[in-house]
Amino acid sequence: MKFLNHLRRAEASAIISLLCVSAIFALVLALYHWQYGPSAPSQDEFHFAPIESMQGALALALQFFPIIALVGFGPVTLLGAPAYAILVLLKCDRWPFVLLLGATVCAISICYPIFPMIHHPGWPGTACIMAVALLTHTLFSRRLIPLASLLYWLFIVALCIVFAEVTVRLWGLSPRYSLKAKGLDYALPFVLDEELLYRFLPEPARSINTQGFRDHEFPAKSPDKKRLVVLGDSFPMGLIVTPSDTFPKKLEQLLPNYEVLNLGVQGYGPDQELRLYSKIEATLQPDEVIWSLFPSNDYNDLIKNNLLHLESGELVATNPNPISQKMPLLHTPLLIRYLLSGHFLPPEEEASLHPMLFLDHESPRPVSTETFRLMHEILKSMQTRLKSSGVALTAVVIPSYEQAQLQAPVSHELNLRTVHILNELGVSTIDLSQAFRNHPEYYTEEDHHLSVTGHSAVAASIAAGRESSPAR
Repeated sequence: MKFLNHLRRAEASAIISLLCVSAIFALVLALYHWQYGPSAPSQDEFHFAPIESMQGALALALQFFPIIALVGFGPVTLLGAPAYAILVLLKCDRWPFVLLLGATVCAISICYPIFPMIHHPGWPGTACIMAVALLTHTLFSRRLIPLASLLYWLFIVALCIVFAEVTVRLWGLSPRYSLKAKGLDYALPFVLDEELLYRFLPEPARSINTQGFRDHEFPAKSPDKKRLVVLGDSFPMGLIVTPSDTFPKKLEQLLPNYEVLNLGVQGYGPDQELRLYSKIEATLQPDEVIWSLFPSNDYNDLIKNNLLHLESGELVATNPNPISQKMPLLHTPLLIRYLLSGHFLPPEEEASLHPMLFLDHESPRPVSTETFRLMHEILKSMQTRLKSSGVALTAVVIPSYEQAQLQAPVSHELNLRTVHILNELGVSTIDLSQAFRNHPEYYTEEDHHLSVTGHSAVAASIAAGRESSPAR
Protein backbone atom coordinates (compact mmCIF):
# COMPACT_ATOMS: atom_id res chain seq x y z
CA MET A 1 0.00 0.00 0.00
CA LYS A 2 2.83 2.38 0.85
CA PHE A 3 4.30 1.76 -2.61
CA LEU A 4 0.96 2.53 -4.28
CA ASN A 5 0.49 5.67 -2.22
CA HIS A 6 3.88 6.94 -3.30
CA LEU A 7 3.05 6.06 -6.90
CA ARG A 8 -0.27 7.93 -6.75
CA ARG A 9 1.40 10.96 -5.17
CA ALA A 10 4.06 10.93 -7.88
CA GLU A 11 1.44 10.62 -10.60
CA ALA A 12 -0.63 13.45 -9.15
CA SER A 13 2.40 15.69 -8.76
CA ALA A 14 3.58 15.05 -12.32
CA ILE A 15 0.15 15.52 -13.85
CA ILE A 16 -0.75 18.70 -11.97
CA SER A 17 2.71 20.18 -12.60
CA LEU A 18 2.57 19.56 -16.31
CA LEU A 19 -1.04 20.73 -16.57
CA CYS A 20 -0.02 24.05 -15.04
CA VAL A 21 3.02 24.29 -17.28
CA SER A 22 0.95 23.37 -20.33
CA ALA A 23 -1.65 26.01 -19.55
CA ILE A 24 0.99 28.75 -19.36
CA PHE A 25 2.76 27.41 -22.44
CA ALA A 26 -0.49 27.34 -24.42
CA LEU A 27 -1.35 30.87 -23.37
CA VAL A 28 2.10 32.18 -24.34
CA LEU A 29 1.81 30.49 -27.74
CA ALA A 30 -1.63 31.97 -28.28
CA LEU A 31 -0.44 35.45 -27.34
CA TYR A 32 2.55 35.05 -29.61
CA HIS A 33 0.36 34.17 -32.58
CA TRP A 34 -1.98 37.00 -31.70
CA GLN A 35 0.85 39.51 -32.04
CA TYR A 36 3.44 37.89 -34.32
CA GLY A 37 1.61 35.21 -36.28
CA PRO A 38 2.26 34.83 -40.04
CA SER A 39 -0.05 36.59 -42.45
CA ALA A 40 -1.56 33.38 -43.80
CA PRO A 41 -1.58 29.73 -42.80
CA SER A 42 0.50 27.31 -44.85
CA GLN A 43 -0.55 23.84 -45.87
CA ASP A 44 3.07 22.66 -45.76
CA GLU A 45 3.88 23.72 -42.19
CA PHE A 46 2.00 23.92 -38.92
CA HIS A 47 1.35 27.67 -39.15
CA PHE A 48 -1.48 29.74 -37.74
CA ALA A 49 -2.90 33.04 -38.89
CA PRO A 50 -2.60 35.97 -36.47
CA ILE A 51 -5.41 36.31 -33.95
CA GLU A 52 -7.31 39.59 -34.08
CA SER A 53 -8.50 39.76 -30.46
CA MET A 54 -7.62 38.63 -26.97
CA GLN A 55 -10.75 36.46 -26.97
CA GLY A 56 -9.44 34.75 -30.08
CA ALA A 57 -6.08 34.22 -28.41
CA LEU A 58 -7.74 32.61 -25.37
CA ALA A 59 -9.83 30.41 -27.63
CA LEU A 60 -6.65 29.31 -29.39
CA ALA A 61 -5.06 28.58 -26.01
CA LEU A 62 -7.89 26.14 -25.29
CA GLN A 63 -7.02 24.38 -28.55
CA PHE A 64 -3.32 24.28 -27.71
CA PHE A 65 -3.83 23.11 -24.15
CA PRO A 66 -4.92 19.47 -24.66
CA ILE A 67 -2.20 18.93 -27.27
CA ILE A 68 0.56 20.27 -25.03
CA ALA A 69 -0.80 18.61 -21.89
CA LEU A 70 -1.12 15.23 -23.59
CA VAL A 71 2.29 15.31 -25.21
CA GLY A 72 3.92 16.98 -22.22
CA PHE A 73 2.85 15.05 -19.14
CA GLY A 74 2.36 11.67 -20.82
CA PRO A 75 6.06 10.73 -21.14
CA VAL A 76 6.94 12.29 -17.77
CA THR A 77 4.16 10.35 -16.05
CA LEU A 78 5.12 7.11 -17.74
CA LEU A 79 8.85 7.50 -17.14
CA GLY A 80 9.10 9.68 -14.04
CA ALA A 81 6.48 8.12 -11.78
CA PRO A 82 7.67 4.48 -12.04
CA ALA A 83 11.25 5.64 -11.57
CA TYR A 84 10.17 7.57 -8.48
CA ALA A 85 8.25 4.60 -7.12
CA ILE A 86 11.21 2.27 -7.63
CA LEU A 87 13.58 4.65 -5.89
CA VAL A 88 11.12 4.95 -3.02
CA LEU A 89 12.08 1.36 -2.23
CA LEU A 90 15.68 2.58 -2.02
CA LYS A 91 14.60 5.11 0.65
CA CYS A 92 14.90 8.02 -1.79
CA ASP A 93 11.32 9.16 -1.30
CA ARG A 94 11.48 12.88 -1.96
CA TRP A 95 9.96 14.55 -5.04
CA PRO A 96 12.69 17.01 -6.07
CA PHE A 97 12.22 20.27 -7.89
CA VAL A 98 14.67 19.09 -10.53
CA LEU A 99 12.11 16.56 -11.79
CA LEU A 100 9.59 19.32 -12.36
CA LEU A 101 12.21 21.45 -14.03
CA GLY A 102 13.26 18.51 -16.16
CA ALA A 103 9.64 17.76 -16.99
CA THR A 104 9.25 21.35 -18.18
CA VAL A 105 12.32 21.00 -20.42
CA CYS A 106 10.89 17.75 -21.80
CA ALA A 107 7.52 19.35 -22.52
CA ILE A 108 9.11 22.33 -24.25
CA SER A 109 11.48 20.07 -26.19
CA ILE A 110 8.60 17.97 -27.47
CA CYS A 111 6.18 20.77 -28.25
CA TYR A 112 8.49 23.54 -29.41
CA PRO A 113 9.29 22.23 -32.93
CA ILE A 114 5.58 21.81 -33.67
CA PHE A 115 5.03 25.56 -33.52
CA PRO A 116 6.72 28.12 -35.79
CA MET A 117 8.17 30.44 -33.14
CA ILE A 118 11.57 30.69 -34.76
CA HIS A 119 11.31 34.40 -35.56
CA HIS A 120 10.31 35.46 -32.05
CA PRO A 121 13.23 37.36 -30.40
CA GLY A 122 13.21 35.67 -26.98
CA TRP A 123 10.41 34.23 -24.91
CA PRO A 124 9.20 36.07 -21.79
CA GLY A 125 6.88 33.19 -20.92
CA THR A 126 9.85 31.05 -19.95
CA ALA A 127 10.03 32.78 -16.58
CA CYS A 128 6.32 32.06 -16.01
CA ILE A 129 6.81 28.37 -16.74
CA MET A 130 9.70 28.07 -14.30
CA ALA A 131 7.68 29.97 -11.67
CA VAL A 132 4.79 27.52 -12.03
CA ALA A 133 7.17 24.59 -11.65
CA LEU A 134 8.64 26.11 -8.49
CA LEU A 135 5.18 26.84 -7.07
CA THR A 136 4.04 23.28 -7.76
CA HIS A 137 7.14 21.94 -6.03
CA THR A 138 6.36 24.08 -2.97
CA LEU A 139 2.81 22.75 -2.83
CA PHE A 140 3.77 19.09 -3.11
CA SER A 141 7.03 18.98 -1.14
CA ARG A 142 7.09 19.72 2.56
CA ARG A 143 10.84 19.96 2.91
CA LEU A 144 13.95 20.59 0.90
CA ILE A 145 15.74 17.82 -0.95
CA PRO A 146 17.94 15.90 1.51
CA LEU A 147 21.33 14.47 0.60
CA ALA A 148 19.77 11.01 0.71
CA SER A 149 17.91 11.88 -2.51
CA LEU A 150 21.10 12.58 -4.47
CA LEU A 151 20.88 9.28 -6.35
CA TYR A 152 17.30 10.00 -7.36
CA TRP A 153 18.20 13.56 -8.29
CA LEU A 154 21.04 12.48 -10.57
CA PHE A 155 18.92 9.76 -12.13
CA ILE A 156 16.08 12.16 -12.96
CA VAL A 157 18.47 14.77 -14.33
CA ALA A 158 20.03 12.16 -16.61
CA LEU A 159 16.59 10.87 -17.61
CA CYS A 160 15.35 14.36 -18.49
CA ILE A 161 18.50 15.23 -20.42
CA VAL A 162 18.33 12.02 -22.46
CA PHE A 163 14.61 12.32 -23.09
CA ALA A 164 14.83 16.00 -24.06
CA GLU A 165 17.77 15.33 -26.39
CA VAL A 166 16.02 12.42 -28.11
CA THR A 167 12.87 14.45 -28.71
CA VAL A 168 14.80 17.49 -29.97
CA ARG A 169 16.73 15.33 -32.44
CA LEU A 170 13.62 13.43 -33.55
CA TRP A 171 11.93 16.74 -34.37
CA GLY A 172 15.05 17.83 -36.27
CA LEU A 173 15.50 21.09 -34.37
CA SER A 174 18.45 23.09 -35.71
CA PRO A 175 19.33 26.80 -35.61
CA ARG A 176 17.09 28.72 -38.01
CA TYR A 177 17.71 32.11 -39.60
CA SER A 178 16.74 34.04 -42.73
CA LEU A 179 18.56 35.35 -45.80
CA LYS A 180 17.71 38.60 -47.56
CA ALA A 181 19.48 38.38 -50.90
CA LYS A 182 20.61 41.47 -52.78
CA GLY A 183 17.86 42.99 -54.88
CA LEU A 184 15.03 41.27 -52.97
CA ASP A 185 12.47 42.85 -50.65
CA TYR A 186 11.87 39.65 -48.68
CA ALA A 187 13.90 37.11 -46.71
CA LEU A 188 14.05 33.34 -47.05
CA PRO A 189 14.26 31.17 -43.92
CA PHE A 190 17.00 28.56 -43.76
CA VAL A 191 18.26 26.03 -41.24
CA LEU A 192 21.82 25.02 -40.45
CA ASP A 193 22.69 21.54 -41.67
CA GLU A 194 25.77 19.62 -40.57
CA GLU A 195 26.02 17.82 -43.94
CA LEU A 196 25.16 20.65 -46.37
CA LEU A 197 26.03 23.62 -44.10
CA TYR A 198 22.50 24.96 -44.63
CA ARG A 199 19.27 24.33 -46.51
CA PHE A 200 16.27 26.51 -47.21
CA LEU A 201 12.96 25.92 -45.44
CA PRO A 202 9.60 25.70 -47.21
CA GLU A 203 8.16 29.11 -48.09
CA PRO A 204 5.15 28.62 -50.42
CA ALA A 205 4.57 32.38 -50.77
CA ARG A 206 8.05 32.62 -52.34
CA SER A 207 7.72 29.42 -54.43
CA ILE A 208 10.06 27.42 -52.16
CA ASN A 209 8.62 23.91 -51.98
CA THR A 210 8.60 21.53 -49.01
CA GLN A 211 12.03 20.20 -49.99
CA GLY A 212 13.56 23.68 -49.95
CA PHE A 213 13.85 24.21 -53.71
CA ARG A 214 12.43 27.02 -55.87
CA ASP A 215 10.03 24.90 -57.84
CA HIS A 216 6.60 23.33 -57.59
CA GLU A 217 6.14 20.29 -55.40
CA PHE A 218 7.90 17.34 -56.98
CA PRO A 219 5.32 14.75 -58.04
CA ALA A 220 5.88 11.04 -58.43
CA LYS A 221 7.91 10.27 -61.53
CA SER A 222 5.74 10.02 -64.63
CA PRO A 223 6.20 7.03 -66.96
CA ASP A 224 5.40 9.32 -69.90
CA LYS A 225 8.29 11.76 -69.38
CA LYS A 226 11.95 11.57 -68.57
CA ARG A 227 13.11 13.41 -65.48
CA LEU A 228 15.95 15.93 -65.68
CA VAL A 229 17.27 17.68 -62.58
CA VAL A 230 19.34 20.87 -62.59
CA LEU A 231 21.97 21.25 -59.87
CA GLY A 232 23.70 24.53 -59.19
CA ASP A 233 23.87 27.70 -57.15
CA SER A 234 22.10 31.07 -57.39
CA PHE A 235 22.16 31.04 -61.21
CA PRO A 236 19.58 28.25 -61.70
CA MET A 237 17.71 29.28 -58.53
CA GLY A 238 17.22 32.71 -60.11
CA LEU A 239 15.78 34.68 -57.20
CA ILE A 240 15.88 37.92 -59.19
CA VAL A 241 13.41 36.55 -61.79
CA THR A 242 10.13 34.69 -61.50
CA PRO A 243 10.29 30.90 -61.10
CA SER A 244 8.90 30.36 -64.60
CA ASP A 245 11.67 32.56 -66.05
CA THR A 246 14.57 30.52 -64.60
CA PHE A 247 16.54 28.58 -67.18
CA PRO A 248 15.47 25.15 -65.82
CA LYS A 249 11.82 26.08 -66.45
CA LYS A 250 12.66 27.67 -69.79
CA LEU A 251 14.44 24.45 -70.71
CA GLU A 252 11.37 22.44 -69.73
CA GLN A 253 9.38 24.44 -72.29
CA LEU A 254 11.94 23.52 -74.97
CA LEU A 255 11.96 19.82 -74.09
CA PRO A 256 8.33 18.66 -74.17
CA ASN A 257 9.24 15.07 -73.35
CA TYR A 258 11.09 16.05 -70.18
CA GLU A 259 10.14 17.10 -66.69
CA VAL A 260 12.82 19.53 -65.45
CA LEU A 261 13.30 20.02 -61.70
CA ASN A 262 15.17 23.06 -60.40
CA LEU A 263 17.50 22.09 -57.53
CA GLY A 264 19.59 25.27 -57.64
CA VAL A 265 20.40 26.66 -54.17
CA GLN A 266 21.62 30.20 -53.51
CA GLY A 267 25.23 30.18 -52.33
CA TYR A 268 25.96 26.47 -52.87
CA GLY A 269 29.31 25.26 -54.20
CA PRO A 270 30.14 22.05 -56.11
CA ASP A 271 30.89 20.19 -52.85
CA GLN A 272 27.44 20.96 -51.45
CA GLU A 273 25.80 20.09 -54.76
CA LEU A 274 27.55 16.71 -54.79
CA ARG A 275 26.27 15.98 -51.29
CA LEU A 276 22.81 17.27 -52.12
CA TYR A 277 22.54 14.94 -55.08
CA SER A 278 23.52 11.95 -52.96
CA LYS A 279 20.63 12.80 -50.61
CA ILE A 280 17.91 13.24 -53.25
CA GLU A 281 19.01 10.68 -55.86
CA ALA A 282 16.92 7.79 -54.57
CA THR A 283 13.82 9.96 -54.08
CA LEU A 284 13.79 11.85 -57.38
CA GLN A 285 15.26 9.10 -59.63
CA PRO A 286 16.46 11.38 -62.43
CA ASP A 287 17.25 10.18 -65.94
CA GLU A 288 19.60 13.10 -66.60
CA VAL A 289 21.45 15.72 -64.59
CA ILE A 290 22.51 19.19 -65.74
CA TRP A 291 25.16 20.65 -63.45
CA SER A 292 25.45 24.43 -63.58
CA LEU A 293 29.01 25.48 -62.70
CA PHE A 294 30.24 29.02 -62.06
CA PRO A 295 34.06 28.78 -61.91
CA SER A 296 34.48 32.45 -60.98
CA ASN A 297 33.58 31.64 -57.39
CA ASP A 298 33.17 27.83 -57.28
CA TYR A 299 36.81 27.37 -56.34
CA ASN A 300 36.48 29.90 -53.55
CA ASP A 301 33.39 28.01 -52.34
CA LEU A 302 35.45 24.84 -52.03
CA ILE A 303 37.95 26.71 -49.87
CA LYS A 304 35.52 28.48 -47.54
CA ASN A 305 33.04 25.59 -47.23
CA ASN A 306 35.75 23.12 -46.22
CA LEU A 307 33.25 20.28 -46.53
CA LEU A 308 35.58 17.95 -48.40
CA HIS A 309 39.33 17.56 -48.69
CA LEU A 310 41.88 15.16 -50.17
CA GLU A 311 43.76 12.52 -48.22
CA SER A 312 46.24 10.45 -50.24
CA GLY A 313 44.38 11.57 -53.37
CA GLU A 314 41.01 10.37 -52.03
CA LEU A 315 37.98 12.59 -51.42
CA VAL A 316 37.02 12.56 -47.73
CA ALA A 317 34.60 14.56 -45.58
CA THR A 318 36.08 17.23 -43.32
CA ASN A 319 35.18 16.55 -39.71
CA PRO A 320 34.37 18.87 -38.13
CA ASN A 321 33.26 21.20 -40.89
CA PRO A 322 32.51 24.93 -40.31
CA ILE A 323 28.93 24.24 -39.17
CA SER A 324 29.38 21.00 -37.22
CA GLN A 325 32.11 22.61 -35.15
CA LYS A 326 29.67 25.36 -34.12
CA MET A 327 27.01 22.91 -33.02
CA PRO A 328 27.09 21.69 -29.41
CA LEU A 329 27.33 18.00 -28.62
CA LEU A 330 23.75 18.11 -27.31
CA HIS A 331 21.03 19.93 -29.25
CA THR A 332 18.80 20.65 -26.25
CA PRO A 333 21.01 23.61 -25.19
CA LEU A 334 20.23 25.20 -28.57
CA LEU A 335 16.57 25.26 -27.62
CA ILE A 336 17.17 26.47 -24.07
CA ARG A 337 19.52 29.22 -25.24
CA TYR A 338 16.95 30.42 -27.76
CA LEU A 339 14.10 30.45 -25.25
CA LEU A 340 16.15 32.48 -22.78
CA SER A 341 18.06 34.83 -25.10
CA GLY A 342 16.58 34.69 -28.60
CA HIS A 343 19.85 33.24 -29.97
CA PHE A 344 20.51 29.64 -30.95
CA LEU A 345 24.28 30.23 -30.90
CA PRO A 346 26.46 32.83 -29.19
CA PRO A 347 25.88 36.21 -30.91
CA GLU A 348 29.46 36.43 -32.21
CA GLU A 349 29.10 33.03 -33.89
CA GLU A 350 25.74 33.95 -35.39
CA ALA A 351 27.29 37.14 -36.79
CA SER A 352 29.87 35.05 -38.65
CA LEU A 353 27.27 32.84 -40.38
CA HIS A 354 26.20 35.17 -43.20
CA PRO A 355 29.68 35.88 -44.60
CA MET A 356 30.68 32.26 -44.15
CA LEU A 357 27.64 30.82 -45.93
CA PHE A 358 26.58 33.45 -48.46
CA LEU A 359 29.27 36.05 -49.11
CA ASP A 360 30.60 35.31 -52.59
CA HIS A 361 34.18 36.20 -53.41
CA GLU A 362 35.97 35.78 -56.69
CA SER A 363 38.20 32.72 -56.54
CA PRO A 364 41.81 33.56 -55.58
CA ARG A 365 44.29 34.13 -58.38
CA PRO A 366 46.10 31.94 -58.85
CA VAL A 367 44.00 29.01 -57.60
CA SER A 368 46.21 26.49 -55.82
CA THR A 369 47.03 23.15 -57.38
CA GLU A 370 45.41 21.43 -54.39
CA THR A 371 42.11 23.24 -55.03
CA PHE A 372 42.16 22.22 -58.70
CA ARG A 373 42.73 18.62 -57.60
CA LEU A 374 39.83 18.90 -55.18
CA MET A 375 37.55 20.16 -57.95
CA HIS A 376 38.74 17.32 -60.18
CA GLU A 377 37.85 14.71 -57.56
CA ILE A 378 34.44 16.26 -56.85
CA LEU A 379 33.54 16.27 -60.56
CA LYS A 380 34.91 12.75 -60.89
CA SER A 381 32.87 11.54 -57.91
CA MET A 382 29.68 12.91 -59.44
CA GLN A 383 30.48 11.41 -62.83
CA THR A 384 31.20 8.01 -61.27
CA ARG A 385 28.00 8.07 -59.20
CA LEU A 386 25.83 8.98 -62.18
CA LYS A 387 27.48 6.55 -64.57
CA SER A 388 26.99 3.67 -62.13
CA SER A 389 23.24 4.36 -62.05
CA GLY A 390 22.91 4.99 -65.79
CA VAL A 391 22.18 8.72 -65.44
CA ALA A 392 23.53 11.10 -68.11
CA LEU A 393 25.49 14.16 -66.93
CA THR A 394 25.89 17.49 -68.75
CA ALA A 395 27.93 20.30 -67.23
CA VAL A 396 27.12 23.92 -68.10
CA VAL A 397 29.90 26.45 -67.47
CA ILE A 398 28.50 29.96 -66.90
CA PRO A 399 30.80 33.01 -67.27
CA SER A 400 30.71 35.98 -64.93
CA TYR A 401 29.09 39.37 -65.48
CA GLU A 402 32.53 40.92 -66.03
CA GLN A 403 33.40 38.34 -68.69
CA ALA A 404 30.25 39.18 -70.67
CA GLN A 405 30.95 42.89 -71.01
CA LEU A 406 31.78 44.47 -74.35
CA GLN A 407 35.43 43.79 -75.21
CA ALA A 408 35.92 42.43 -71.69
CA PRO A 409 39.58 41.86 -70.81
CA VAL A 410 38.70 39.45 -68.00
CA SER A 411 40.58 36.17 -68.27
CA HIS A 412 38.62 32.95 -68.75
CA GLU A 413 41.39 30.88 -67.16
CA LEU A 414 39.16 29.27 -64.51
CA ASN A 415 36.48 28.50 -67.11
CA LEU A 416 39.08 26.91 -69.39
CA ARG A 417 40.64 24.87 -66.58
CA THR A 418 37.21 23.66 -65.48
CA VAL A 419 36.27 22.68 -69.04
CA HIS A 420 39.61 20.88 -69.35
CA ILE A 421 38.87 18.83 -66.23
CA LEU A 422 35.39 17.99 -67.50
CA ASN A 423 36.72 16.91 -70.91
CA GLU A 424 39.39 14.83 -69.22
CA LEU A 425 36.67 13.02 -67.28
CA GLY A 426 34.57 12.52 -70.40
CA VAL A 427 31.70 14.74 -69.17
CA SER A 428 29.49 16.32 -71.83
CA THR A 429 30.14 20.07 -71.43
CA ILE A 430 28.47 23.26 -72.64
CA ASP A 431 30.83 26.21 -72.15
CA LEU A 432 28.94 29.51 -72.45
CA SER A 433 32.02 31.73 -72.18
CA GLN A 434 32.18 32.61 -75.87
CA ALA A 435 28.41 32.61 -76.44
CA PHE A 436 27.96 35.17 -73.64
CA ARG A 437 30.88 37.40 -74.62
CA ASN A 438 29.75 40.91 -75.59
CA HIS A 439 26.26 40.26 -74.17
CA PRO A 440 25.98 42.33 -70.99
CA GLU A 441 22.19 42.25 -71.35
CA TYR A 442 22.30 38.63 -70.20
CA TYR A 443 22.92 39.88 -66.66
CA THR A 444 21.19 42.28 -64.29
CA GLU A 445 22.93 45.43 -63.11
CA GLU A 446 21.63 44.95 -59.55
CA ASP A 447 23.31 41.69 -58.56
CA HIS A 448 25.19 40.53 -61.70
CA HIS A 449 23.05 37.42 -62.02
CA LEU A 450 21.18 36.22 -65.08
CA SER A 451 18.41 38.43 -66.43
CA VAL A 452 15.30 36.97 -68.04
CA THR A 453 17.12 37.26 -71.38
CA GLY A 454 20.14 35.49 -69.89
CA HIS A 455 18.04 32.62 -68.55
CA SER A 456 16.45 32.20 -71.97
CA ALA A 457 19.91 32.19 -73.60
CA VAL A 458 21.17 29.50 -71.20
CA ALA A 459 18.12 27.30 -71.84
CA ALA A 460 18.47 27.75 -75.64
CA SER A 461 22.19 26.89 -75.50
CA ILE A 462 21.52 23.73 -73.48
CA ALA A 463 18.76 22.63 -75.84
CA ALA A 464 20.99 23.29 -78.88
CA GLY A 465 23.90 21.50 -77.26
CA ARG A 466 21.74 18.45 -76.62
CA GLU A 467 20.65 18.35 -80.26
CA SER A 468 24.27 18.41 -81.44
CA SER A 469 25.37 15.71 -78.97
CA PRO A 470 24.86 11.97 -79.42
CA ALA A 471 21.27 10.78 -79.00
CA ARG A 472 20.24 10.35 -75.39
